[in-house]
Amino acid sequence: MYYFIPAWYGQTDEFWKTVIDPWYRIRQKIEFDDSLHQVRIFQDEDLAPQLLLLAYQPHLRYFLHRHDVLEVGYTAIFDLIQGITDEEMKNLQVTDLEWPEGSTFVHTPFAIVVQCQHKRYAEIEFGSEGFIGMIRYYKDEQIIREDIYDDRGFISSSLYYEDGQPSYRNYLNAKGVWQLCHFFDGRGIVANPRTEGRFNKSYYGDLSEVIWEFLTKFLEEK
Repeated sequence: MYYFIPAWYGQTDEFWKTVIDPWYRIRQKIEFDDSLHQVRIFQDEDLAPQLLLLAYQPHLRYFLHRHDVLEVGYTAIFDLIQGITDEEMKNLQVTDLEWPEGSTFVHTPFAIVVQCQHKRYAEIEFGSEGFIGMIRYYKDEQIIREDIYDDRGFISSSLYYEDGQPSYRNYLNAKGVWQLCHFFDGRGIVANPRTEGRFNKSYYGDLSEVIWEFLTKFLEEK
């Protein structure tokens, strides 16, 4: 078996970050990554290539589908971190979500704006294939939360704001239970104590520690 570890992440010290763009702002940076070409060659030769992905990529399946490599096996380290197993893809609709009574939905060329009592309550942005990619929530015209949706149909992470500034992000499992809480004020990362011992530590200085921990576990099991 051949493992490919593509560099589909940022070029900063926080290498796990992947910019999650809406459909109207799709980047071209990794669209021509040579690793995709190599994976296709190995796949055509029946060499069973496997992708090993270190970055946070909740929209991974649609990216692989767009480049005709969806059938290639992959392991996403963040799936292991978040305790996400083989989840079937669900076609989540806006009407499947709970909204305040009396909400109205205003369709714009780029998003759906949800209004409640004549005030902006939320903005829904979609991925390039039409799935719900992100929902931002507002109070008194100020953002208070941003939910990133996994392309399999559930919330992958929630970013909370204080006074309009990012405060912390919760990484969730498919049932919506937080697994890691990443504080942005220097307090580091806290693991949920009710994660059945999946984490070696209860506290981490940064996400790279968590990624290397789960990558090491994965490699040791192979």
